Amino acid sequence: MPLPPGWSAAATITTRSTMPWRGHVWRDHASRFSATSPDGSLIFSGRYNRGRDSLLPAHEMWPALYFALAPEIALEEVSRHLVSGIPKQVQDLLARNPAMTPEELGETAHVLLSGLNARLLSEISVELSDVLDCRDVVAMGLKSPEVEPADLFHDTDFIVGQELGAAIVARGHEAMVIPSATHLGDNLIVFPTNLQPSSRIQFVGSRSPSSYVDRR
Repeated sequence: MPLPPGWSAAATITTRSTMPWRGHVWRDHASRFSATSPDGSLIFSGRYNRGRDSLLPAHEMWPALYFALAPEIALEEVSRHLVSGIPKQVQDLLARNPAMTPEELGETAHVLLSGLNARLLSEISVELSDVLDCRDVVAMGLKSPEVEPADLFHDTDFIVGQELGAAIVARGHEAMVIPSATHLGDNLIVFPTNLQPSSRIQFVGSRSPSSYVDRR
């Protein structure tokens, strides 16, 4: 998907105000990663970061911590992508193994879905001093999350968000507050390489949501 005509991420962020930000945020994450670790984003690209899967030079990659301003946003951000991706994973598996039985396909889907119960919902206390306010995306020359076809909030094409993330990292801001693609509220996206010495990201606690029921 091309960038919006005439739109420049670098120019756009100069029109946004910055602010200190202090409060509690939430993250739905794989239990193998700590709540405050950006390691997953070093491997996989996301809406506002580029990881090693992009196959780009190292200087064109950067990590990000994806936090939500409410627990339900964090849960939905993950489940909408994990659950929606399972049919494609099963379809690809069947293409490679056309002799699979319905029972084997069902078991595969169960294994994939049960991974939802291996995740943690963590609460984190955050204190930052240089956060970009990107909540008014229309003023940034982008479409509202409710408008289709999406640009910043496209569900599979992250080119606009990654351009925005790259510009913010290059300008040295610690984070941005921006609407969630879930339409449930806002997210806080932190860029760890830009954290100032006075900044604080502290783990508070975790819960283990039961998101999948085995009905076999």
